[in-house]
Amino acid sequence: MDVGVTVAVCVAVGVLVGVRVAVGVTVGVGVAVGVTVGVGVAVCVDVGVGVIVGVLVGVCVAVAV
Repeated sequence: MDVGVTVAVCVAVGVLVGVRVAVGVTVGVGVAVGVTVGVGVAVCVDVGVGVIVGVLVGVCVAVAV
């Protein structure tokens, strides 16, 4: 096998590995963003539940009074 061919194959393999790593990083970033958005949604739901509970407590207090 010619040295040039060997080098070319090594470079090609290196590029393929690099692309796979890049895809992995991109997917990782996507997952991280998804988790962040999920946490944001969870916080919003939590706040929403808190508001509903607050309203219910307010109504109960109003009825009691």
